[in-house]
Amino acid sequence: MTDFATTETAPATALSDRPDVLRFLVPLYPRARRPFAIEGARVVVGRAGGAAELSVDDPRMSRAHFEVKRACAAELPAGARHTVTDLSGEMVRRAGGRLGPNVEVLACDAATLPFEDGAFDRALMNLMLMLTPDPSAVLAEVRRVLGPGGRLAFSVWGRAEHSPAFTLPPAAATRLGFETTGQALDNFWLGQREALIGRVRGHGFAQVRAWYQPLAMPIRDGATYVAVMLASPRMAAFTDAMPAPARDAYVRTLTELADALLAEGHPLSLDILVVTAEVAAPDR
Repeated sequence: MTDFATTETAPATALSDRPDVLRFLVPLYPRARRPFAIEGARVVVGRAGGAAELSVDDPRMSRAHFEVKRACAAELPAGARHTVTDLSGEMVRRAGGRLGPNVEVLACDAATLPFEDGAFDRALMNLMLMLTPDPSAVLAEVRRVLGPGGRLAFSVWGRAEHSPAFTLPPAAATRLGFETTGQALDNFWLGQREALIGRVRGHGFAQVRAWYQPLAMPIRDGATYVAVMLASPRMAAFTDAMPAPARDAYVRTLTELADALLAEGHPLSLDILVVTAEVAAPDR
């Protein structure tokens, strides 16, 4: 039997109820991520026969992500068994209601997976490893549950200097002298290619390959960008705590920064670092 497992942490807040935001965010995923996501599924899943498990990568972007997920599922062998995990019980509930009866959805911690050694031969983790408190523990667990010849694919935030979509908000706050938590910048801490390759190899993986993939938001003006960013729960909490004059100044500054970047011909993008790896098969 062939299995395909995945793990992710995500807050229990969905953007799927915000059609005004999804109007701009949904196209980002089919246009920018769908081609390499599907190609990644072909590379990772292969056509080895048996059963496989596929992941929920981020139910907060349900329309786009589930489109990618269904396309990836088509690459799985006939009769594939598909298991999805998430730390959030709310995300598990949402995924269970969308993925259908042939998908097992479990709430668990990526650092302590409730599976036997060598239970799977495919693993996918999308934009979650940099959010975990102990990435090494997660990689060790994924290595443990993958059998000989198993394949792993995952992505993390890449280089901050190539990710203005998520570095402009703290830049605007800094320009105005506002204090920030630095959370967005912290999410780039695993984005150095050589260091991450070494980390993955250190957990017993071979054939490790990694490349940067830009994700450009299909947004043409700063006002639209700001509206999209302020719809996120973290950004909304940050700005809602401001007095009205400060919030107005922040929105104006962030809009100006985005417009200036777009005027120079640069996209509002997030840099992604994609990694694939294998567990060495035993010598025959």
